[in-house]
Amino acid sequence: MCGAGDVFILSAEDDSADTIRPRLEACGANLGRVHIIEAVRHKGCDLPFNLKLDLAALAAKVGPNAKLVIIDPISAYLGGIDSHNNADVRGVLAPLAKLAADLGVAVVCVTHLNKSPSADPLTRVIGSTAFGAAVRTAFLITPDKIKPERRLFLPLKSNISRACNGLAFHLESHVLGSSIETSRVVWEAKPVTMTASEALSLSTQDEVDDAIHVVEACLRVFDAENVTELRASILIDLLRKHENLSFTAKQLKKCLGLCGIGQHRRSDANYYLKSDFAPNPPSLHAVVPPGTVKGI
Repeated sequence: MCGAGDVFILSAEDDSADTIRPRLEACGANLGRVHIIEAVRHKGCDLPFNLKLDLAALAAKVGPNAKLVIIDPISAYLGGIDSHNNADVRGVLAPLAKLAADLGVAVVCVTHLNKSPSADPLTRVIGSTAFGAAVRTAFLITPDKIKPERRLFLPLKSNISRACNGLAFHLESHVLGSSIETSRVVWEAKPVTMTASEALSLSTQDEVDDAIHVVEACLRVFDAENVTELRASILIDLLRKHENLSFTAKQLKKCLGLCGIGQHRRSDANYYLKSDFAPNPPSLHAVVPPGTVKGI
C-alpha cells in the first residue's frame, strides 16, 4: 500500500477553481497535499509548463513527500514536438520516466483514443505508439455500451505486476457546503473481468438491431435485381436507390461485419454474395445483455 503523500496536477482541460478543487473536496481529499501547477516562471513571465524544458523545475517543486504527478492530457505539455513521431515522443517520455524513478513518484499521463475501429486498445491511443510502449502500466476508461452512465476502468498492460481485473464506477452529483454543484466517483464493489479489447469491440443492442435491418435491406436489393452477387460499390448505390440508405464502403463493411458478413475479394473489386445473407445471417457478435455484468 502507498502511504499518503503530496499530489501535483498539471491540467490543461479543467479549471482548478471551478472544477478540480470542488471535485477533490467532494471526494474528501486533503487539499493541503494537492498542488496544481498552472504555469512556470521564466525571466519574470508565466509560461505554460513544457516537458522538454521544465522537468528540472518540476523536480525541484515536487520534493521528498510527493507520491503522485498527474499530467492531463500529456499531449498538451509536449512542447510542440510531433506527437505522432516515435523518436520525438520517446525523447520526452524517457526523461520523465527517469524523474519518476529518481524521485520515487508515480506519474499518471492522461490521453485519449483515436477513432480507429481497431479493438486493440494500445493502437487506439492517439498519437505515437510510443505512448503505450513507454508506460509501465496502462488502463482504459470507457463507457459501458449497455449502460452508458457506467464507466469501465480496465487494464491495458502491466510490466510490473500480475494481470488484474478491472473496476467500474459511475459519477454522482454532489453539492458542497458552499452550494457549489460538482460530481464525484462512486466505485462498484465487484471487479470487472471484461478485457479492454472486449469493451471496445462490443456492439450495443441498437447497433446490432440496425445491422439486422441493413441485412434485410440488402436481401431485398438482391431480390429486386435478381442477382446472387454484387460489387460492394454497386450494392451501396442500389441501397440508396431502392432503400434510401446511404453508406460509405467503410460504413457498410463495419455494419455488415456485426452480422458476420464479409466481403469477397476478387481481382477487380470487393463483392458481397447473397448466400452470405440468406436465409439467416451468421451469429451476431456477442452483446452483453442488459442487467448482466461481464467483468465488473
